[in-house]
Amino acid sequence: MADGGIEDRGEQQVGPDTAPITFKDVIPGLEDARLPDAPFGLGKRRTLGDLQKKEYVFIVLAGLCLFATLVLTIWKLSILPKSSNDFSFALVLLLSTVFCLWYLIEGIMLERPYEILVLSISTVVVWLYIILNFSLGKRDTVKMVRLIITSLLSPFMIVLGILIAKHYFDSGRLIFRTVGAQTLMQRMCWTMFGYFGMLKFDLQLSLSMVILILTNGQTLHTLELVIIIFGSIIVLGCALIGYLGVRHENKILSIIYSVSLIIQPSYVIYKIVESILKFSPSTDNLAVPTIVCGALSLVVRVVMVTYFVQSWLNYGKGLKEKVFGGNPTNEEANQNNAHVQA
Repeated sequence: MADGGIEDRGEQQVGPDTAPITFKDVIPGLEDARLPDAPFGLGKRRTLGDLQKKEYVFIVLAGLCLFATLVLTIWKLSILPKSSNDFSFALVLLLSTVFCLWYLIEGIMLERPYEILVLSISTVVVWLYIILNFSLGKRDTVKMVRLIITSLLSPFMIVLGILIAKHYFDSGRLIFRTVGAQTLMQRMCWTMFGYFGMLKFDLQLSLSMVILILTNGQTLHTLELVIIIFGSIIVLGCALIGYLGVRHENKILSIIYSVSLIIQPSYVIYKIVESILKFSPSTDNLAVPTIVCGALSLVVRVVMVTYFVQSWLNYGKGLKEKVFGGNPTNEEANQNNAHVQA
């Protein structure tokens, strides 16, 4: 055939420009659309090769700050009398630091901007706790060192955390690689991840309130210890039910969790008012942390309930299969088909 014939045109159609479009073409720098599963069924995770330089810097910076706070707090707990207000405060600080480490690991490896934002907020709260404890309580070398370390590292950690969270929100790389390019499915995934982030923050604040309310500087008797243990179990149980309800799109668990959402805020409001009325700077340095923790807990609870309701409305639309794997039931498959057609 002459040049430009049928055979030549057929050969010209084969080449890199005519290859099928991949995830790498849609998002530059995306080497592989497949993501490994995170432990404990938490969804999809990133690999270490996915991390950028600023994320490594953030991990090192936050890790140093949190590790130093953790070591100094454990040391402080080992030498303080269990009847002192400082011991109660150290327990809250220890709990908050452990949660911050959880936010750091999960936020970076699962690319969860809500966890990174919660980490930044928790860093502010921990920093405020340390300042209040140093100002209102008895000052010593450990408190001074802890205050200096957190004051030097916390501002950089907070700002960098906000920038990384903004980058995650803007790019949405992991969500795109998890649920695909459908805008509605991406919005539902953002909502569910937002709920999970607020749920962990609510759990942290709820456990902190249990410690602050019941360890009021008095020697703990058997009854108080039982109440603390029982109260912590209830808080953990409610959080687990709230997580599993949305994780598995289980309406029965979601209804049970809805009932628990009403009970705790009423008691928190009561303890805030009581702490304000009984506050005396000379005798009580736990009142201010209790008020701050309680007020923040109420705000977080309102935000979390909003995400919870929105996540509940998304049940049966195929989101959990995209994020966590598994096959939908016949009823869910019919709902998914009707949703796609709509």
